Amino acid sequence: MQKVDIGLKVLAGLAAAGGIIFAPFTSGASLTLTYASGAYLLRTMLTPRGQVNYDNRRSSFN
Repeated sequence: MQKVDIGLKVLAGLAAAGGIIFAPFTSGASLTLTYASGAYLLRTMLTPRGQVNYDNRRSSFN
């Protein structure tokens, strides 16, 4: 599961960089991808390690 998490973070980082690189050619539309990737990365960095659900409720899986 840790490899999946690392893979998603790498993919989000590449998507954020790609959104910035392609922004001039897409009239800024690709910046949406940058914002979404940044929000995902920020949320995963602020989420305590091992927490599965993101809505701050107790889960039977934790």
